[in-house]
Amino acid sequence: MLNRIYVIPHGDEIIDRETREDQAMHDAIARYTAGDDSDTFVVVSPHGIVLDSYIAVTYSKIINGYYRTKKHVLRKRYENAVDLVDMLAVHEAVQRLRCITLSGNYPCFLDFGSIIPLTFFRPKRIVAIGEPRLLSKERIESFAEHLVSVSEKYTGKISIIVSADQAHTHSPEGPYGYSDMAEYYDEMVIKSIDSGDFAALYRMQQAVIDEAKPDSYQNMIMLKRMLEVTGRRMKVRYYYVAKYFGMAFASESGNEK
Repeated sequence: MLNRIYVIPHGDEIIDRETREDQAMHDAIARYTAGDDSDTFVVVSPHGIVLDSYIAVTYSKIINGYYRTKKHVLRKRYENAVDLVDMLAVHEAVQRLRCITLSGNYPCFLDFGSIIPLTFFRPKRIVAIGEPRLLSKERIESFAEHLVSVSEKYTGKISIIVSADQAHTHSPEGPYGYSDMAEYYDEMVIKSIDSGDFAALYRMQQAVIDEAKPDSYQNMIMLKRMLEVTGRRMKVRYYYVAKYFGMAFASESGNEK
């Protein structure tokens, strides 16, 4: 069954916690994810493998990950829910990525967009999916419907993590420069999640997205459809701009702490 849905950022800041806002974001995520007893976590990462015409889903018995922040080294090793991957792969947009070496080891990696959100949970198994950045909105929504349907039929509890950092052009000192569209984009994401109405975000012009440079747009389209078909509502629990990019954490309404 589908247990919970989250939007969780993946900036190093929520691990290293060097500022009060970093700490506040970390605490908000920890508070609203506490008690999640899901057996399996599906994480959709914008830093996963992106394919031209498909959604990449890792297919390997074991998935390993390594990532170094300024203060921490994160090493993760999870069992992959390959039976769930098989169910997802029935969808025409899914491409299973098989990883194996001559030594018999499993080199499949978890990117930081997956590792950082997963540090807030203790999953027995996971499924790692790359954000469908190159697919049409219609195909993204179709996959989102399929993901919900499979999750609701699956034995055991599943939580879905939509890994997303927002606009990356909040500061002229950042690597992507400054754009007025950064604040506009992030406000639109927050309003869409809090209201449950994603119509304006769905119709957003590509020029605005290009200016804002988010790590989230396609994942927000996926979230839109998942909420529509399940009838669930979410709320942004904490948002701030870390140096030059926006981070927003959202969890479902009704899980108030």
